[in-house]
Amino acid sequence: MILIYEPFSIDYEHVPVNYKFLNIICKRFPQDEIVFFGEKEHLMHIKRKNIYKNVAYNPIKVVRPHEGKLHSLLNEKRNIKYLAKKYDKEIKFIFVMNSHPHTMYYVKKYFSLSRKIFIVHGNIEELRKQKKIYQLGYYVKLGFKYKNDTKKVRYIVLGDSIRKNVLKYMPYIQRNLISVPHPYQFENLDYKYSEKNVLRIGTIGSMSKEKRSEMIFELEKELLKNKVNNISLVQIGELYHLDIPDKTSVELIGYTDRKLDDETYNKEIKKLDYILFFFPKDSYQMTASGALCDAIAHNKPVIAIKNDYFSWVFQEVGEFGYLCDDLDAMVSIIKSLVEGKEREKMKKFKNIFRNAHQFFSEKHVYDIFEKENIWMI
Repeated sequence: MILIYEPFSIDYEHVPVNYKFLNIICKRFPQDEIVFFGEKEHLMHIKRKNIYKNVAYNPIKVVRPHEGKLHSLLNEKRNIKYLAKKYDKEIKFIFVMNSHPHTMYYVKKYFSLSRKIFIVHGNIEELRKQKKIYQLGYYVKLGFKYKNDTKKVRYIVLGDSIRKNVLKYMPYIQRNLISVPHPYQFENLDYKYSEKNVLRIGTIGSMSKEKRSEMIFELEKELLKNKVNNISLVQIGELYHLDIPDKTSVELIGYTDRKLDDETYNKEIKKLDYILFFFPKDSYQMTASGALCDAIAHNKPVIAIKNDYFSWVFQEVGEFGYLCDDLDAMVSIIKSLVEGKEREKMKKFKNIFRNAHQFFSEKHVYDIFEKENIWMI
C-alpha cells in the first residue's frame, strides 16, 4: 500500500503537478493499493484526470488561509497522527505533495517506520529572508534537519537551479535532495508564428505585488510613450491583490473574489501571441513557475524579466522567447516584434517547444525518479 497526502491544496490549486505525480506513482506501482488524502474538491479534480484504477480518494479537513496559522498547525497535526496510526505499519512509503516545515516535522515524528518523500514548493523561498520566531519561515531549516535520515527520507524540488540555491543554505541535505522538472500535461504542438496586425500580449496567473503584476500598467505607459502601436495588453487570472488604475486599456480577464476556472483560463491563453512575466530578478530562486509551464503547454513565447529559474529552463530546452534585464528592454523587444524584426527567430520556436514538452513530460520525470531511486527500494 502507498499513501499520498496533500495537506494544503484546495480546489484547482496544484492540480496539474499533483495529478502528474500521481500518474507516475500509479505507473511505477500498478499492483499496489494507493490511498490519496486531500481536500474534497481538489480530489475531485484529480480523480477526473487520473486514468488509473488502483487509487482510493479520501477527503480530509484542509484549513483555508483565512482560518489562521494556529488552526492550520493543529489541524495538520490531527490529520498526520490519524494517518500514521492507521497506515505507518503497512505502507511502502508516504508521498507528501506539498511540504511546509511543520508538515515535515509531524510526518517524520509520527511516521517512524515508513519511508517519506516530500515535494517541496515555494515555502523554501523563506530561507532567503530574516524571520521572527513566530513566523513559519523561521522553522524551514528545522523541518529539514529533524530526523533527516538519508535511508528513509527524500526531498524533491522542481528544478536544478532550485536545488543549487537550496544547498547554499542547507548543504546537509545534498544526499537526499532530488531535482526533477515540473511535470505537466502538454497539448499537441501546433505552434505557428503570428503575423497579426495587432499583437495580443498578456500576463497569466494570479496578480500580486510580489510578482510585480502592476508593471503591466507601466508597460502600457511606456509603449504609448514610445509610440508602439498595434498592441493589445491583457491580464488573464485572479485579480485579488491588484490596484487597478482608473484609466487603462489593459483587458482584465478574471475575478477579484475567486480563482478563474481552468476552462476560461486556458481558452484565453490560446488567444495570446506572447506571454509577459514581470517577476523580480531575485524571484524564483527556490520555487518553480507553474505559469511558465502554462506558457510552454500552450506553445506561447515569453517576454520576461530574467531570473534563475527562467534562465535554467532556457538553458535546458532552448530560448522560446526573450529574457530581459528591465522594463526598457521589454519595450524594445515588443517594438521589434511589432516591426517584424524577429520573424526568423520566431519561426525556430517550434523545435524548442518540442524540446520543452519532452523535458517537462511525465516520462522524463519518471525516468529521473528511477535513476535516482526516489522510492528507496
